[in-house]
Amino acid sequence: MDEIELKKIGKVKNKFKEKKDPFEMRKHKSKIIISKEYIEGIYRLDEITHILVIFGFHKSQGFDLKQLNYYDEYKGVFATRSPRRPSQIATTVAKVTKIKDNVIEVLGLDAINDSPVLDIKPFVASIDESNQEEEKDEENFSPREKINKMLIENDLEKLLLKSAELHGHFCPGLALGVLGSAYAMKELEVTNDGMEEIIAITETNNCMADGIQFVTGCTFANNALVFRDFGKNAFTLSKRNGEGIRLCAKNNFMEKIKGKNKELSELFEKIVTKRDKSSKEEKEKLMQLMRKASFSLIKIKPEEIFNIEEKEITLPEYAPIHESIQCKECGENTMSTRAKDDLCLECSGKKYFELNGHGIY
Repeated sequence: MDEIELKKIGKVKNKFKEKKDPFEMRKHKSKIIISKEYIEGIYRLDEITHILVIFGFHKSQGFDLKQLNYYDEYKGVFATRSPRRPSQIATTVAKVTKIKDNVIEVLGLDAINDSPVLDIKPFVASIDESNQEEEKDEENFSPREKINKMLIENDLEKLLLKSAELHGHFCPGLALGVLGSAYAMKELEVTNDGMEEIIAITETNNCMADGIQFVTGCTFANNALVFRDFGKNAFTLSKRNGEGIRLCAKNNFMEKIKGKNKELSELFEKIVTKRDKSSKEEKEKLMQLMRKASFSLIKIKPEEIFNIEEKEITLPEYAPIHESIQCKECGENTMSTRAKDDLCLECSGKKYFELNGHGIY
């Protein structure tokens, strides 16, 4: 059998008349209007939180077996999510937010307005999630197992995607932290269980720091991230024995990224540097360009981006555990080393340090 019959069970309604950045489209709600003859098919769908929506690329014309993907790389069509395919069919996981009569309201759908819906299925994580493995032994399970696998496989794309979940957006700074951290972890042949056996010393609190925290597993909260307010795009990763490696971004590294795209440089200067008033379209364009720049950066050899040197590091001792005392003014518990005359720093009016976008003050 060479052909199958596809039926249109409904259509998509949203504000997108043409294909836009899929990451942006997924932020907005859409409605799936189910045709009257199929309305019984959504019985008890309100018990499901997420669904697989199979729909058609009804405005797509033709295809190439090799084509540019979202990140401007040539790949085979079956290795991309391009709408230009032999069979113009797509599938997306969407969150069900409301169902009324024959209308299913969803969040996360990247189909344009009037896209024909061909099928809907419940999303079942144990079946549908990628990289599913056998159920872990809870006593031996490492929460960083998937991250460690990405590091072993040097899967920088996945590391960048997951880091962006922490950071909130894609940008060259985040990609810089991902690229450098993955390299340092590989060179030192280490993994991290969050128990201060590996220490990262970051010399910046900009976007790069989030890439460092996610990839290395060294964070402020597990006492494995040290911040030295030098204002440099640099960090050192070290074992507890002092064996370390320092990476400092070369002075011209941004020229390799923004220099190739005048529009990115101009929008970044306007929206981020100068904080000038900008349109929604300009902001969306900036985010799209930064995303592409980020995925381009992680494909560059670390030696071309960083000055790299081996270092012998004197590390701080393991973080001590301090007792808490109750502030006699506000009644709240505070770390004893931060209290003055049985008062927390806030109530005492004494000087304290604050880390913000300007550094430590």
